[in-house]
Parts: sequence; structure tokens; C-alpha cells
Amino acid sequence: MVFCIPIRLLAQTDSIVFTDASTLYIAAKPFKTVNPYQRIDTMKYPALPAPVKRLLTHSAGLAICFTSNSTSIAAKWCVNKPITYPNMTTINSQGLNLYVQKNGKWQCAGVAKPDKQKCTQAVIVDNMEKGEKKFMLYLPTYNELNSLEIGVQCGSIIKALPDVFTKRVAVYGSSVTQGASASRSGLAYPAVLSRHLGYDFVNIGMSGSAKMEPAVVAMVNDVEADAYLLDCIPNGSVQQIKDRTMNMVLAVQKAHPGKPIILLN
Repeated sequence: MVFCIPIRLLAQTDSIVFTDASTLYIAAKPFKTVNPYQRIDTMKYPALPAPVKRLLTHSAGLAICFTSNSTSIAAKWCVNKPITYPNMTTINSQGLNLYVQKNGKWQCAGVAKPDKQKCTQAVIVDNMEKGEKKFMLYLPTYNELNSLEIGVQCGSIIKALPDVFTKRVAVYGSSVTQGASASRSGLAYPAVLSRHLGYDFVNIGMSGSAKMEPAVVAMVNDVEADAYLLDCIPNGSVQQIKDRTMNMVLAVQKAHPGKPIILLN
């Protein structure tokens, strides 16, 4: 049974029904995880360096894909710990960014700015045209998301949208890959490439920690993809780049024979 509860969101009183976002489709997931909004289960990779484990609990690159005929979209979400960064907006690091498809193209529909508390509730977009629409809701790039619910108007439908992308590209890289300094999460370059090319770019960005350690290479090799994009130059020392780059390329090539490997310089 569904109950429509009148609530007040950003000076608007409306009847909103909230759906657990984990029951919808999550794009760009490298693995299934106990916490659906983490990129990996760190317990499965005990040899990973501690900073890498922490960063991979962040929901960078993940997007909830759904359809709805609601004319407004709201959200309730909780992050692990509110953190501000001097080089990026809180909308990017721990907020939400909604895209809607119009005439076959994805366009930004709105953002949800987080409160200073762990949990926030907000209307992302309102007064949209009627009819069923396709949406992607990008999650925080630099925080661990503990819970997320998506709200639509009472009486509206909301359904998973699983067939958004045709192929899958794994992207291993630095803070720029993870989404540092973008104004909102949908502008991290793997997300931009996904919308423009129609491929699912899986964000394995590790801010400041993309150093190609053997344990990390083994984890990346567990990600099944149609191609592998390596942005591994910015974080390593000169010696690490010399010693590890070819080893990583050969390891990926051996694990995924015939799959394209692209290096960013």
C-alpha cells in the first residue's frame, strides 16, 4: 500500500511518494555491493591501499536511471559525513544532479544542494511538461552515500530504466576522473562522455591515489568492460610511471584479450 504524505519542500507543499533508489537501475556500477551506492565492497579487496579503499566508497559516476510522468522530482538523501572542499562545490561533492532526455538528448534538469547536516530533502525540478520522461540522477562524487529516495507526485509512475547505454568503458584515473572541480556531478568527464557517446563509462577515479599498485590493477581487471581508459599519469611519481604503466597495460591486456586500452596523457 502506498501512502501519499503531504510534506513541505522548498516552500512548496505537495503530495510526494518516495521510492528507494536502490530498487531502480544504477548505471556505471563496477560491481554489485552491499551498500548499493559504493563502487566496491572494500572487504573483498583487503590488499588495496587505505586511501583507495576510502575513495572507492564514494558514489562518483553512479547514476540512478528511471522513467516517470511526474512534473516534479524530489529527493531525500544522507551522506556519511558532510565535508567541504576548497576546489569544488558541495553540489558536486555531496549533492545530486538530475538529467532528463528531450528529443533524444540528455539535458540538465536541476541540482539538489545538500544541507550542512548528514541528511537533506529537496525538490530538484518542478513544473516540467506532462508525459513520461527518462531521467538520470547523478550521485555525489566525493562522499559516501548511505541512503537515497526519489520523490514523485502522488499518482505518478516511477520505473527503472535499465537500457540506457549500449557498451561499457572502465575508466581508471585521478581526481579529475573522479570528478574534482566540476561544478556538479554530471559534469565529471566520464559522465559527459556517457551522455554524448551512449556508452556506460564506469568511474574508477581515485583522487590523488591512481598509482597503479598491483592490488589496484587486480581490482580493475575484475571490472568487465568493452574497453579500458587509463588516466594514470597525474598521480604517480616519475619512477612509478616508468615502472608501473606498462605492467598495468599488459595486465589488463592479459585479463581482457582483444579489448581496446586507451591511455590519457
